[in-house]
Amino acid sequence: MRAILHIGGEKTGSTSIQWLLEANRAALAAAGFGVPRGLGGSNHVALAAYAGREMMVRDLLGMLDEPQGLAGLRAWLPARLAMLLGGQPAGIHTMLFSNEHCQSRLHTPEEVARLRDLLAPHFSQVVVLVYLRRQDQVVISSRNTSLRSHGRLPAAWFPTEPGQLALLDHALLLQRWGQVFGAAALRPRLYQADEATHLQDFLDAIGAPPLPLNPPRRLNRSLGPAAEAWLVGQGAGGAWPLPGMAALLKVLETEYPGPGARPARAEAARFLARFAASNQVVRDTWFADRPSLFDTDLSDYPEQATPPPSAAEIAALAERMALVAQG
Repeated sequence: MRAILHIGGEKTGSTSIQWLLEANRAALAAAGFGVPRGLGGSNHVALAAYAGREMMVRDLLGMLDEPQGLAGLRAWLPARLAMLLGGQPAGIHTMLFSNEHCQSRLHTPEEVARLRDLLAPHFSQVVVLVYLRRQDQVVISSRNTSLRSHGRLPAAWFPTEPGQLALLDHALLLQRWGQVFGAAALRPRLYQADEATHLQDFLDAIGAPPLPLNPPRRLNRSLGPAAEAWLVGQGAGGAWPLPGMAALLKVLETEYPGPGARPARAEAARFLARFAASNQVVRDTWFADRPSLFDTDLSDYPEQATPPPSAAEIAALAERMALVAQG
């Protein structure tokens, strides 16, 4: 068999891709594609957890059924993987793995090599599929995740710490994975904002047959500035997640949708300029038919940063959410 290892990146529609694989197991199997179970659900978090450093994957370990810590995972996962692969029906020629944390949590060639060594005994070929997204868009999208997960927003619009910037450097990412798996194994592709287009691109990339592209309502929809401010205020109270969180978020998404607050266009341009040389390397190496790696249109940013919502707006929203909380 060969393996296709979809490593994300984060904020490039991985949840929708994993939904697609989970919802179409039978159709994929009929076409020779297997999607393993037993690695953390539809998102194969066990892979990144196995390969990473404990300080970087502790939360991933908590998502697994077997609470034995990193040492325990490294003891049982090789045998688990062999069992899963040995139980595949006849006719499976390609195994599909998907976990976006492989991109964001495996920071060194040694960690990537640990994952390679886990897979190598079972496959004649491992293809590494990764989606690339313009760096400012990754950061803005990540704010929504931070808000929902922790009730907090970063103090600055864009990161400046070298380690955070390195995680957004696509040339470094491809260099690291190419060093371990070989450049010929890499299949970088560009993220498509339209969900159906993105899912079809994934199917094209793996060579799968046509499948229904009707995922459930997009998760983690953007919230408007007032909703963002209200959630930050709740998070500052220290109790997170909030009681009845799912119902609260549903109302916020429906009645106070995004886009959320945005930085000034010039600030986004300065941040994106940090990656100009790196993006050019990726373009020259992998996407030579494109004039640039990404669309350079920044018109979706305002001339001035979004002003904070008024006290009256937040008060009205808070009153509405109090009614929701009361049922």
